[in-house]
Amino acid sequence: MKKTNQIPIEFENRLVFFKSQVKIRFSFLEDFNFTLTKEERGQTETFKDYFIEFTFTNGETVIKIHFNTDIINGRKTAFPELKDDELPCVDSQITCFIWDKNAFMSVHSYVEYKFPEISAESFTISGSTDLESEIKRVTINYGDFIKTNLTEVLEKKTIYDCYTDRFYDKIYKEIHYC
Repeated sequence: MKKTNQIPIEFENRLVFFKSQVKIRFSFLEDFNFTLTKEERGQTETFKDYFIEFTFTNGETVIKIHFNTDIINGRKTAFPELKDDELPCVDSQITCFIWDKNAFMSVHSYVEYKFPEISAESFTISGSTDLESEIKRVTINYGDFIKTNLTEVLEKKTIYDCYTDRFYDKIYKEIHYC
């Protein structure tokens, strides 16, 4: 990912709003000795979308909270030969990952695997014209889910190897620490 100071104001405002939501909705991470160790923002080199990413660490355990926006136009710019039906369906998204030396966990994949009753829409920004309310809703949902359902991960008692691999196979393994 490439950092840049040339983020158009419309997208910069989205990144700033997301930052404010992360500060509010993930403040509980301090209670588990996670500290913000890195904040990165810019435009991705390959796909030309804009992003902001927060890295929280506690020893070897890392939590990344990522927001990217202007995805569709970025892809059109990066790959002008793409047809409309080849473009992404979403223009903004939030993702959250937790990992250490033993496991890599996509929170979204974990929810799909362990809580199929929770709709994927809870963690997906809709095509609403009110992007700020969607950012807030999804950030609240991620924060509340982690705080409520992943306490043992935050306490470093358990971690889950949980993701979808490049062959679209779903990987899930629970790892307990002593």
